[in-house]
Amino acid sequence: MNYTKQELLRQVNRFLLDRKRGITIKQFAELAGLDYSLIKDVFIYQNMPMTERTQVRVTRAFNEWMAGNVKIMYSHAKGTYVDYRKQSKVPL
Repeated sequence: MNYTKQELLRQVNRFLLDRKRGITIKQFAELAGLDYSLIKDVFIYQNMPMTERTQVRVTRAFNEWMAGNVKIMYSHAKGTYVDYRKQSKVPL
């Protein structure tokens, strides 16, 4: 789904401020391929403008998470990390 910049700001801000989202902000930034501080500056603090690159990457990551295509895995060696599912499972 494609979002306008204002709608994406609203949706992702609400998503990141939700304590029961199931993914940390750092893991969401990793999924989007962006820096943790950039995600916080653009969406939580809103003190930086959103570039087109940021908009495309966050939209892709947000849609993948909401569709259930991504899961959080734990490994003793790696700790927690983001992985893609073989079959989608929508988060509760």
